[in-house]
Amino acid sequence: MLKSVLEDFPKADIDVSIVWIDMLRSDNAEAAAKSAKMFDDPRVRQFHDPRAARLAGKAFAHGLIREGAGVAWDIYMFYDKDARWDENPPKPIDYMHQLGGGRRADAERFHSGDELVSELHKSMKRLFPAESDSSGG
Repeated sequence: MLKSVLEDFPKADIDVSIVWIDMLRSDNAEAAAKSAKMFDDPRVRQFHDPRAARLAGKAFAHGLIREGAGVAWDIYMFYDKDARWDENPPKPIDYMHQLGGGRRADAERFHSGDELVSELHKSMKRLFPAESDSSGG
C-alpha cells in the first residue's frame, strides 16, 4: 500500500486512514505504533482498534463481508471525497480484501501479495488519471 498508493501518487489529493485492528495474538498498541512508523506521509492518519472492542473492524464488516463472518481486516477501501460517514461506513467506490481467499467476502475482490499491490495501483490510476501520467507505475 505504501508504494502503490502513497509513493506512486505523491500529489494525489487523498486522505488515508489506517486502522490497526488487533487480530493476532501479537497485535497490540505497541505493535501498531511500531508498524505505523513506516507511513511517513502527511495524508495518513492512523488508529488502533484494540481486541476488546474491534469497533472499526465490526463497522467495516457491515455490508462488505458475509453476514455472520465476523470482524473485517485487511480491507483496502476507496471512498468518494463527499462520502458521508453515519452510523455505518458508506459503501466504498472500490475496495479489495485479503479475507480468507474470498470465502468471507466477494471472491472477485480478493487479492494478495503482488496482485494486491497491482490492484491498489490500478484503483489509484482510475481515481486519479491525471496523476497516473506522472506516477512511477
